[in-house]
Amino acid sequence: IIYNGVEVDLFTASRTQPCRPLRLLFAGRLSEDKGPQVAIDAMHHLVHQCGPRDIRLTIVGSGSPALEATLRGRVTALGLAEYVSFEGWQPRERMPAILAAHDVYLLCSSVNEAFSRGVLEAMASGMAVVGTLTGGTGEILVEDVTGLTFGAGDSEALARQVMRLADDSALWQRLSSEGQRVVRERYSMEHMVERIEQFLRDAAGKHE
Repeated sequence: IIYNGVEVDLFTASRTQPCRPLRLLFAGRLSEDKGPQVAIDAMHHLVHQCGPRDIRLTIVGSGSPALEATLRGRVTALGLAEYVSFEGWQPRERMPAILAAHDVYLLCSSVNEAFSRGVLEAMASGMAVVGTLTGGTGEILVEDVTGLTFGAGDSEALARQVMRLADDSALWQRLSSEGQRVVRERYSMEHMVERIEQFLRDAAGKHE
């Protein structure tokens, strides 16, 4: 298997500790299978069931107008307007700055992601990742090593994992550093090109 690489030099942020408020980011297509509603419900648990929390959630992406209206309505109904912001679709060239401005990347997908490029870019940026293990994500997102995990659709479990990061800056720093190291060493564009070239050399050698 030759994994996709990312331009690690574009996704570099100097981080020593998370900010306050802790800044969560959901970035992706706004569809139910991607789970933006799970991120919103997790914020509800954090804010209204676990006491005051110095946490904010940014949602980047677009989808059907009907679903976007439903998500915005849910934020209002749950009393989360001051905690959740919608930034809409953003051009790809803005993503390095957006990732650098946040501390925790949320992958809430309930479908089989082949291999999430968003997770790679978030880790390269030094973010801590909290995500589901659908599809190939589990090949890089390892519980308590390169990130934290939760079951698809389980907003309470997501909230508990975010609370761990909010309460333990050393945990955040450890996951941030290890995720960044792994992506730089194994998933850079240079590494991908080297693997492709080696595969082609091996294939050519078998037919000489």
